[in-house]
Amino acid sequence: MKHLLWIIIVCAVGYGEQYYIEQKYEPQLSDAQATVAQVQKERDKTLADLTKTQDELATLKAAQAQLIAKAQFPNAPQASAVIVMSSDPKKAIRDQAIGEKLDKLVTAAQTFTGVTIKAIDPSGIDILHDNGAAHVRFSDLDQSWRDRFQYDPAEEADYLAHKAADSAKADADLQAQLAAQAQAAPATPMASPPQPAASPQQSKHQEEIQALQKQIADLQQKHDAWVSGHVGWPGHPWHHGDIPDEISSAAITDLQE
Repeated sequence: MKHLLWIIIVCAVGYGEQYYIEQKYEPQLSDAQATVAQVQKERDKTLADLTKTQDELATLKAAQAQLIAKAQFPNAPQASAVIVMSSDPKKAIRDQAIGEKLDKLVTAAQTFTGVTIKAIDPSGIDILHDNGAAHVRFSDLDQSWRDRFQYDPAEEADYLAHKAADSAKADADLQAQLAAQAQAAPATPMASPPQPAASPQQSKHQEEIQALQKQIADLQQKHDAWVSGHVGWPGHPWHHGDIPDEISSAAITDLQE
């Protein structure tokens, strides 16, 4: 009974402390949560205002570029209102210039005549001209062209790096494809050309040649055996290793026949 009483007292004290804390600090916790929610709301509004400001700044830059282009290139096609509202004004301005015709285009290296703009990328302009086609880098054009198309060296470097990587990947894929085809293709040995059939006369002549070669080999074998047993004797006719005239002459005569 005494233990049960102590348990009841401890539980009562614990619940009492919890109730006291909730009553004392719950309003402060609610206020803190409300403050956090308000801060998050203000942050979201600030981010939205920042995005809107960035869009407006891009629109103003596009409009400025159009005014510069209109002043410096009065014969160029005028940009439509769609460009100003585009999400990518730089690209829209470049696309708008495609098809523009120029009497001449002066670069750092040469002057092109009868020019038509075919494409524009971050590194320069693709053109057709009286003598063919060319890609003119922005670095070879004067500042007015760079301003008009909003040339950015960092954008150019990134574009060229990706282009080189794509080209290298395409070459590697092609080499891998060719290697796979070569490995899959069965090896076909080169067929030797058919030999013409020998005539009866040629066959007979070949047999005579083989018989003569056998006779010469037998004679040479007998000669070598005799020389090994007799050469070196003083006064011997083959003392110096000379071949008898009758043997060599007979062999030569047989070969000629």
